[in-house]
Amino acid sequence: MVRRSLLVLCGVGTLLSTAMAAEPHPPPAILQLALWPTVQLASPDRDVMGLRLIALHGKNQSLTGLDFALGLAESEGSMDGLGVSGWLNVVNRRATGLQVAVAGNGSEGLYGCQVAGLGNDAGDTTIGIQVASLVNAARVMTGVQASGVWNVAESVTGLQLAGIDNSLKGMVFEGALPRVAGVQIAGLTNTVPGASEGNTDPQAEAQVAGAQISGLANIVEGKMTGLQAAGLSNTAEGNLYGVQLAALYNSARAVRGLQIGLINRCDDLRGVQIGLINIRSGSRFPFVPLLNFRF
Repeated sequence: MVRRSLLVLCGVGTLLSTAMAAEPHPPPAILQLALWPTVQLASPDRDVMGLRLIALHGKNQSLTGLDFALGLAESEGSMDGLGVSGWLNVVNRRATGLQVAVAGNGSEGLYGCQVAGLGNDAGDTTIGIQVASLVNAARVMTGVQASGVWNVAESVTGLQLAGIDNSLKGMVFEGALPRVAGVQIAGLTNTVPGASEGNTDPQAEAQVAGAQISGLANIVEGKMTGLQAAGLSNTAEGNLYGVQLAALYNSARAVRGLQIGLINRCDDLRGVQIGLINIRSGSRFPFVPLLNFRF
């Protein structure tokens, strides 16, 4: 009898455990009012589908709708809609829509627009626009990055516009091959590094197809197709298919196009060099003043 009772109790316990495990995700909240994650109408483990109003710090899973915060607005999941914060918007997964913050916006992927007083970090794939006074960061950027100081990405299709520097150097992951298909415009420098150490392809090289325009220098540690125009110098460590225009110095491995500057240098030339000093390494006449051409 005792044994049968124990079996019945075990069976009931198993059923209860199964029912608890199968308990559905709590329903989304239509309205969320939050002072702090522990002081808010809907618990942090619930989604919000509607309106969220935050004083200091609000936290939920995913948010679909409108999000207004004086302080930190945080979503553990995705955000679809509009997020406006007096300090920070943080989405730990993809953000779709518009994020506006006085300090910064962060997400793991962006389909839409981020506007911040200081900086934006879209983390992963970005299709859209980032605008900030200091810095914009993304992994694979398709669209526009505009900042007062610095833009950084691993690859860019579109436009980078910065007061100081556009760079693909700061976030290059192991084995990556930096690429720009579009335009980089910077007050000082545009920089595209070579393939990282994790890339085992001996033929792999960074590539820019489009234009680099800067007040000081443009650097591509690979192939340049298009236009490089700088106040001081242009460097393409790979081949140049296009035009280099600089006040002082242009350099490329092989030129298939035009170099105009005070000093122009290349290893192989199929085009024109115009400058005070024109250098083609390895040729019978490596130094030619004013005008050098070979077709």
